[in-house]
Amino acid sequence: MATGEGLRALKKQRTRHDIVAATLELTLEDSYRATTIPLIAERAMVSPRTVSAYFPNKDEIAFDDSDELLADLEAHLDEGQAPLVDRLRRWIYDREPKDKELAHLRMRAVTADPDLRLIEHRHLDRFSAAVARAAAAEFGAEPQDPGPQTFAAAFLGVVLALRERVLREGPADPKGERLEAGFTFLEAGLAALRAGAKRT
Repeated sequence: MATGEGLRALKKQRTRHDIVAATLELTLEDSYRATTIPLIAERAMVSPRTVSAYFPNKDEIAFDDSDELLADLEAHLDEGQAPLVDRLRRWIYDREPKDKELAHLRMRAVTADPDLRLIEHRHLDRFSAAVARAAAAEFGAEPQDPGPQTFAAAFLGVVLALRERVLREGPADPKGERLEAGFTFLEAGLAALRAGAKRT
């Protein structure tokens, strides 16, 4: 039997889920710009104050899992024994959304709404910075140098291409040929950057 504390935690988790789902649904029905806190509260069946208590900034709502995903990426990157591309590959293969329905709703909303895509880019910048730091460490460069920045951008391209494929074709095993082609490109790019660093 769940304890009182456990029930409260479950209720908070459910409330958080409902707020995020309401935001994404309203975005798809109209637009993110027209999705106000009162509308989100009404759809989620909570008060506007509750929405603001969970998410002080509206722009945090749609990407509530961003910090967790970034921490997971950084944990994979810190596994220094494996080659960098293998660590990135493992991060994608290991990713399993806790709420697949919500994850798919988020993908649809971000793809459909230009304002939400702009907000997503701010979150993606943090992922890009983490990958650029790892790439720079591979060949003694600075993370802001063109090589690590280009590699990081290419990796994000692979991730976003996977998202587009899932939206078009539905969830599938990510070990498909198209994804592996992206990793082959990343391996070749990293090898070229490493070789260039040795020549300088």
